[in-house]
Amino acid sequence: MASQKSLTSRPLDLTYFMYMASHIPITMFFDCQVLYPTSWIPQPLLDLTAWYIQEFKDPLISNANNLPWFKSFIYCEALIQLPFFFWSLHGLYYNKPITRVGLLAYGAHVATTVIATLAEVGFGSPARLTMTARERYTLIGLYLPYLIIPATMVVDSWFKLSPLVNSVNFNKKTN
Repeated sequence: MASQKSLTSRPLDLTYFMYMASHIPITMFFDCQVLYPTSWIPQPLLDLTAWYIQEFKDPLISNANNLPWFKSFIYCEALIQLPFFFWSLHGLYYNKPITRVGLLAYGAHVATTVIATLAEVGFGSPARLTMTARERYTLIGLYLPYLIIPATMVVDSWFKLSPLVNSVNFNKKTN
């Protein structure tokens, strides 16, 4: 049964909740633009993306249609992560233990994709050669929270799930 502790009394869960809630509009209105017909995207959102690309020189967002590996990450974000955001918000709010399983899987998936993204920005993309070191570090700094928070979810969920799994295994051995 879920604990009745309020979300505000669980700082990491509150952080995850805010992360998931903020990620819904980012996913729908920014990250997934490459998946929509341009005619579906309001001009202010197109302008925001153009500003972001100009300001941060992001070689991935600016070239997503020509990077199948990166576009596959966006499809995962739209089809798997977006529904998960809603499910996890409910689970985090009500402190449902099953949410930890989802957070562990989500965190591992996202941390892995962001590591690939950071490697591309830092070392792989030919477009990075036109970026100054400062521009590259700024862009890496923008991506880092999307590595740190999911990686924290993995570790935190592991520690919260381990006693539950161990107690189930112990009970099976004693029966």
